[in-house]
Amino acid sequence: MNISYDRYLDQILGGWIGKSIGGAIGARFEGNKGWIEIAPEEMFPKEIPPNDDLDLQVLWLKVLEEKGLALTSDELAAAWLEGCWYPFNEYGIFRRNWRLGIHPPMSGRFTNQFWESGMGCPIRSEIWGYVFPGAPDLAAHYATFDGTLDHTEQSVGAERMLAAMASLAFFIPDVRRLVELTIHYLPQGTPIERLTRAAFAAYDEGLSLRDARDRLMALAGHPEACDSQINVPFTFLGLLYGGNDLQETMLAALRCGYDTDCTLATAAALVGQILGASRIPDALKGPVGDELVMGIAYRRPEMTLSALARDTARMGVLLAAECRTGTQ
Repeated sequence: MNISYDRYLDQILGGWIGKSIGGAIGARFEGNKGWIEIAPEEMFPKEIPPNDDLDLQVLWLKVLEEKGLALTSDELAAAWLEGCWYPFNEYGIFRRNWRLGIHPPMSGRFTNQFWESGMGCPIRSEIWGYVFPGAPDLAAHYATFDGTLDHTEQSVGAERMLAAMASLAFFIPDVRRLVELTIHYLPQGTPIERLTRAAFAAYDEGLSLRDARDRLMALAGHPEACDSQINVPFTFLGLLYGGNDLQETMLAALRCGYDTDCTLATAAALVGQILGASRIPDALKGPVGDELVMGIAYRRPEMTLSALARDTARMGVLLAAECRTGTQ
């Protein structure tokens, strides 16, 4: 598989823009478990907020630049502890476990029964796919170093799947085909795998989005608004019912509720990557602009999305040459 550098860069930028748009729109509805219906003109907040979906991935790029293929979970952990203050949910469990001397993968498992299947790591998947274009197994492999910091099998499997999808989306623009090629990364027979398949079955049966959502809730609803077992399937409902229309994809994911900043950001990142920045409508790109808005202390030399895309692509080119994947 081959891709021109210009197209590669455009797709990475499209993914980061989509991530930023989706996170901005979904942030103020996060945790709302009801059906959420808004008009397109009401989507954007007055100010673009930071989003942990993107913040930690920017840190992971730093580790990639410093360590390359030799990076380990412990090095990701060190960067996190130095550059990211977030104490929420599974993030806090990871920080506490590390202070106790518990390293990954056990840092994601020890006393983490409630948060182990959270959305915290599936939302950090794109960077691994972007730097390993056309190499889904490599993307999934490095995503594991990330996910096991603060999660166990279901969430780690979801991050591996989404990273592999991002790796392949440079060459395959069809969401269904991407899922067919990567769903094996989800642990078989688990709620997240069963509900993901159920989302596609509901769509194929011609159910309305609301009926599809209700079916998933009836099959295995979850009391935690930020759990991956329900939110990853909701992300796929957004992608299915939105087609490759970025705005409708985000609105469809938003209607499902729950962890809306994450479901919208993940779905919009994939559609934005498939489209490329050059094909994202100005009405959607305009409100987020080019500023890289972050909520953690770490800063890049250039705090723009275009610079982030350029530096991500640079790492992808270097890693492709080192791995001899033949995608650049």
